Amino acid sequence: DIIGFLKFVRSYPGKYIGNDWKMAEVFATWVINNAPLNPEEVLEYLVENEKLPLKQKAYLDQYKQTIIKDEFLRNWVGKAYSASERGNDVLANQILALTEKAGLMLNDTLGLAFYNYIRSQIAQDKEQYTKAIPYADKAISLFKSANNYEFYFQTKLKRFYQERMSLNFVAIEKTNEELKSDFKLYGSKLDKDLHQFLKGRALSYYGHALNKKGDLNQAKVAFKEASQEF
Repeated sequence: DIIGFLKFVRSYPGKYIGNDWKMAEVFATWVINNAPLNPEEVLEYLVENEKLPLKQKAYLDQYKQTIIKDEFLRNWVGKAYSASERGNDVLANQILALTEKAGLMLNDTLGLAFYNYIRSQIAQDKEQYTKAIPYADKAISLFKSANNYEFYFQTKLKRFYQERMSLNFVAIEKTNEELKSDFKLYGSKLDKDLHQFLKGRALSYYGHALNKKGDLNQAKVAFKEASQEF
């Protein structure tokens, strides 16, 4: 039980940082709440049973509601990204493979969206932009299906950046038009300040793309419009 509790604390450190609770009191509260499941515990189980897919599926099905509701897969891909940043690609790929497998078994749309989002980010960090874009495309579609419009826009902007870095000016123009339409259709689903900030970023990205293309006058227009949003 102690190990399970410590894994819970490590999975949710924000619950405990800055508080001066006694360990015994915190542990007792955890026990009273029926020792809630935590992302680290589930991930470890999947790793230990990596070659036993039926056992993995039974376990995931048993805790499906908690895993999806508490966004365990989002937690896992965060761990994968941290491993990638440390240069441990083997661990990152292991976690990502298990995350994708679990997401498909659970039909966890939002979890799979975050999986593709992080895959895209990892490829982007390695400057593998053509590899990153298909992952971004999948994430965009899944975030929309999950009605998560904050990350729908965040990921579309990520793809916009990747298209700019790969100098794909045809795709840039297409994404720019899509974003104009998206902000009209779905902008009301965002917090007002976030909407303004993301719209400013989109205009800024477009300005940088136009600048790269050599269209300096239109770039100035885009930058001016962006400054009005920030």
